[in-house]
Amino acid sequence: MHTAEAPLYAQIAARYREAIASGALPVGARMPSVRELMRRHTVSLSTALQTLRQLEDRGWLEARPRVGYFVREPVQK
Repeated sequence: MHTAEAPLYAQIAARYREAIASGALPVGARMPSVRELMRRHTVSLSTALQTLRQLEDRGWLEARPRVGYFVREPVQK
């Protein structure tokens, strides 16, 4: 699927994956909050949550209840 054809949340997630892979967002770094993602990318709550959940599901982030999302060590497959 071409990036422009991907859902908006997947496009935003891809930008964060690139930042993590390049080291711009290092392991242990805190991700922007849901509200901050909404503001930065001018997206809905649903889109911001889908972005974070996709990154978490793919092993790029870990959720810490009541604290936020953090970059994790990539899972080697």
